[in-house]
Amino acid sequence: MKSNKPMTKQAPLIAAFLLFIGSCIIACGGSTHNNNNETEKEVEQTSWSLYGVTIKKIDNGLFQTSARLTPENTLKARRELFPDLQEVHFVMIPWTDKMLEYAIVKDSIEFYLSEREELDMIDNLKQQFKFTKDEFDSNGRTWVHHKKEPKIDRSAIYCYFATINDDAYNLRFVIRYYSSDWLFIDNYTINADGKIFNYSVNKIERDNTGGYIWEWSDELVKKSNIKMLEAIAEAQTAKIKFNGNQYYDTYEITDKEKTQIKQTIKLYKILRGELYN
Repeated sequence: MKSNKPMTKQAPLIAAFLLFIGSCIIACGGSTHNNNNETEKEVEQTSWSLYGVTIKKIDNGLFQTSARLTPENTLKARRELFPDLQEVHFVMIPWTDKMLEYAIVKDSIEFYLSEREELDMIDNLKQQFKFTKDEFDSNGRTWVHHKKEPKIDRSAIYCYFATINDDAYNLRFVIRYYSSDWLFIDNYTINADGKIFNYSVNKIERDNTGGYIWEWSDELVKKSNIKMLEAIAEAQTAKIKFNGNQYYDTYEITDKEKTQIKQTIKLYKILRGELYN
């Protein structure tokens, strides 16, 4: 049986009270969720990935890398990831939690360049070279030649090398003889400010056209002859003697060639190039 009894005055008050309680519950739940998000945002980041290298925080200003960063990437990492830190040190060996063994960093200060001037020097040096990617090499090899490399229509000497993943390798030394007649060169003698170097090669290439001939060698630079190249680069006067089967010819190495060799060797070392026996 339906009741026709009118609603009391308390009913609207009860409904309003229940609505108020419900809104408070929802608000509190949302507030808790937001607080959780804020807490998550405040969690300190301790691991980064940059240029294919994983960087993990060990202590304030001390970070471990999964691989050795290049000098350029080291400076970029310091500026992009840790701009507020005055000192940033990287170590590559596994970290053990001992009493502040910061002696482990001894190598990092020297290897990881920390001065802006050093990075500018590298950038400026790179501007002197052209980088040509070998589109037929599956390893991504890039050939590095000086932009002022001597033209083919004269005798000359120069160096060049290759890189894979920004790591230099295969430093090479080219000696080219250009003339109107053959010498059939067998070896070379170099005089750099009175220092004499006898330089023999594995192979000499030959070609000719239009009444002119070329005889040249293109050899891997080894530990045994790097001093010869450095002597040439630093010499006031440097000459090369092309020793043929019966005759010989001489050529005075230009200041431009000396500078190019010096810059090429410098960039090769900066890009972690190694010399072999």
